[in-house]
Amino acid sequence: MHYDTMVISGASGGIGSCIAIRAASFCDHMILLYNSSFKDITVLTDRLSGTCDAVAVKCDLSDVREASKIAHDISDKYKVDALVNNAGISLVKLLQDCTDEEICRLINVNLTSAVLLTKAFIPGMIAEKRGCIVNVSSVWGEIGASCEAVYSASKAGLNGFTQALARELGPSGIRVNSVCPGMTDTRMNKCFGNQQMQDIIREIPLGRIADPDEIAAGVMFLLSDKSSYINGQCFSPNGGMLI
Repeated sequence: MHYDTMVISGASGGIGSCIAIRAASFCDHMILLYNSSFKDITVLTDRLSGTCDAVAVKCDLSDVREASKIAHDISDKYKVDALVNNAGISLVKLLQDCTDEEICRLINVNLTSAVLLTKAFIPGMIAEKRGCIVNVSSVWGEIGASCEAVYSASKAGLNGFTQALARELGPSGIRVNSVCPGMTDTRMNKCFGNQQMQDIIREIPLGRIADPDEIAAGVMFLLSDKSSYINGQCFSPNGGMLI
């Protein structure tokens, strides 16, 4: 398995950076989309230097026009044959307490951006009859979470997008799958207090939350030749939380 250009959204986060580090030796060019963590993305690009041509691109994926423009700019310059839609934000609130702006922003980042990036890159993949797309979803996209209705809906939508697109692109030799992590040790989950986290851990048979690199390993499996006959699947590394 070797790719010409891999695009990873949400690359400065815990899972995104682990994916980039694992995938660097498997592509010639890597486009790292990030928004606010300039320090983290700089450290990451420095680490990848010498392994692949890593380019950091700042992009606010909550802005539909910006996301679409940057995606098309990338597709004009690079031959993208691997895409990891990893960008995501959370919103832990009762639905009636969520503002319209918060709802739209979350859905744009978690779902719409994945659709727009994919739309921009698939013509090139179809022309080459090869490509791989992995969407990083969530276990809450499979079962839903109280006080995270909008987040759960966005991730369920991402899973539906994954399965439908796998049917659409499979005949062109392009595989589409998703990874649906359980609770993972990332900045996103720092909003939970110690007692809340302990309550969550008690529901996990393995008795712990995931390390971001464990999720990245699942993404890499789906990007690799070892998963050459896997298409349209939603894998959920969740420690047994959902059985």
